Amino acid sequence: MATSRLWLVARYEYLKAVRRRTFLLMTLGLPVLIVGVMAIAIATTERAGAEGDVGYVDLAGIVSTPSPVAGLLPYPSDDGARSALEAGGIEGYYVIPEDYLVGGKVELFFLSRSPSDRMQQAFADFLSQQLVAGLSPEEQERVLGGPGQVVSQQLGKEAQSEPASVVRFLLPVAVGFLFVFAVMSSAGYLLQAVTDEKENRTIEVMATSLTARQLMVGKSLGLIGIALTQVLVWAVMAVAALVIAGNYFEPLRNLSVPWAFLGVTALFFIPAFVLEGGIMVAIGAAVADLRQGQQISGFLQFLFLLPVFFFALVLTNPDSVLLVLLTLFPPTSFFTIALRWGATAIPWWQVALAWALLVASAVAVLQVAPRVFRRGMLRYGQHMRLSGLLEAARSRG
Repeated sequence: MATSRLWLVARYEYLKAVRRRTFLLMTLGLPVLIVGVMAIAIATTERAGAEGDVGYVDLAGIVSTPSPVAGLLPYPSDDGARSALEAGGIEGYYVIPEDYLVGGKVELFFLSRSPSDRMQQAFADFLSQQLVAGLSPEEQERVLGGPGQVVSQQLGKEAQSEPASVVRFLLPVAVGFLFVFAVMSSAGYLLQAVTDEKENRTIEVMATSLTARQLMVGKSLGLIGIALTQVLVWAVMAVAALVIAGNYFEPLRNLSVPWAFLGVTALFFIPAFVLEGGIMVAIGAAVADLRQGQQISGFLQFLFLLPVFFFALVLTNPDSVLLVLLTLFPPTSFFTIALRWGATAIPWWQVALAWALLVASAVAVLQVAPRVFRRGMLRYGQHMRLSGLLEAARSRG
């Protein structure tokens, strides 16, 4: 019976929140905005140059075989290529100078618009293949593929085998921002729900059939459901966007999934939401109205975002004592880990200890918040003083 009531509260809070226009705007508006920006970037890339045939003049004598790419045409002289350009037969042409192998620069000529990025990349790949034509297939693959995967290892730390790239650094940062944003927005719904019910005295009716713990846990479960909905929508949109963008942006094509980081995210998800959700419920019950609650909760939101102010330190010294302390401090633990993840090899003992402290804090909030909630929910138009909060937190009844 008690469990069914608890789920009724969770269902009510969830449905009430997801039907809000603000929820729909934040849940769907953010990914739509990101997709729109990416679409504009892709369209700009596609239309950045003129799509058409491109010629080349090899004065250095390094081209031994014709290009397999359709639209990449050889010309014997500069004059011939220029005539084709002026006649509209090609969109532009390259000239490989005689001294190219000793430092000469390749020149690109066009009339109004340069050739498309696709054709420019095709010529660059073709020229690279000609330069290594005398090597064995294995040597060609090694030279054209660059240095390959770089394994970075800090002494005393576990080796990282993933490529050290900008994309790899930014992905955990983006996940961290979305995680914190989901926590704060969902907790904001919960704070507003509690203060509204206290102001219109609905909570007094609910208190006749539910205990304070059932109310608080039910509301917290609703909060977790709200956040999960947001995260799942964002995750689906993000995966789709990365798959599409990978066809246009080279760094995204071979992007490896950071499974270890996603596992850490899953571990921190529920305790982080329980921690802030419980605090928000207690704040909502302790204050006189929503305005006062928002003022107090603003400080809590600041704590969750505190690692952002040390982003420069993350880039220069990700293993500093301050960042380690922020990693172990429950309100900032996950966000700090997300910022540091791509910049250094975080020792697993720090991640494990941070998670243990976060879980312990969430359990403590589950013990204390219902006591504050019980004392404050029936104080219509009144707020609890600090002494009252401390007394409620120490109470056992």
